Amino acid sequence: NLGGFDPKKDAVPYADLSEIDRWILNETADLIDVCTRAYEDYEFHRVFQKCNEFCVVQLSALYCDILKDRLYCSGHGSELRRSAQTAQWQVASVLIGVLAPVLVFTSDEAFAYLDSEGLGSVHLSGFPEAAEEWRQPQLAAKWKKLFEVRSEVLMALEDARQVKKAVRSALEAQVVLAVKD
Repeated sequence: NLGGFDPKKDAVPYADLSEIDRWILNETADLIDVCTRAYEDYEFHRVFQKCNEFCVVQLSALYCDILKDRLYCSGHGSELRRSAQTAQWQVASVLIGVLAPVLVFTSDEAFAYLDSEGLGSVHLSGFPEAAEEWRQPQLAAKWKKLFEVRSEVLMALEDARQVKKAVRSALEAQVVLAVKD
């Protein structure tokens, strides 16, 4: 997803990122906090657990699933694609940095692909720190509700596809939401 992305030339300022890209950076800030505490408490297994959970839930099941159309269909220079790539570059940098103390060589190898500063090693870059602007608890609360609705919609789509045979794929469906207030 980061092919052709140069953070020095292509990065989008935080204020111009799409809302879901700001959401993933908030989640990334939370990951940094949890992992920092785990290292301070010598609970290295918690680092692996939280990073795995983050990759499976926030990244794979939510963020990347939602972004795939934007990344694959938008032009290489489009603002929405660059917004997603900016956030993904930040997330990748954080994951590599957070895992570097326990995945020494693998992190260093991955860092070589993102090393925009010419440091040569993740171990010379310092432990990741979240920019204060990444911390958006109101945004996190809003997206939590949206993901709950999304989950209900996905279940209804799967029912329409498998049980009712009303559609062959979710792309054929039209979703209408009604709220009480």
